[in-house]
Amino acid sequence: MFKTNDITLSNVAKCWLSAGHGHGDTGAVATFAGRTYYEHTVALGVLDRAKAILEAQKVEVGFVPDGMTLSARIQWVNKNVRNDSLLIECHMNSGGDAAGAEMYFYGGNGESQALAEKFLKVYVKST
Repeated sequence: MFKTNDITLSNVAKCWLSAGHGHGDTGAVATFAGRTYYEHTVALGVLDRAKAILEAQKVEVGFVPDGMTLSARIQWVNKNVRNDSLLIECHMNSGGDAAGAEMYFYGGNGESQALAEKFLKVYVKST
């Protein structure tokens, strides 16, 4: 489980969160104990918890709109994520060379990479 004191930020105006895939692409699919899990849905659950952590740190949080193609999402990010903001995109891979949790980051203030690494460590510890 995420704990608020695992993540701290300063100088961040807004954090944008994005669940990988979407727009008809569920990403990785896995079945465990008779239940099917979809990467995009699992990532949204992780990011809902991340949102609560960030809001507890008084950081404004928004989600990158769902249902866009990759190209449209990139255009949206380039237009809306400012230098004093950051973006974290969450993926859970399941096959080939790409297996396990993965966080992408973007932002001009230098805290994006540190935040993505902290979220990844906390997420991996909690699973």
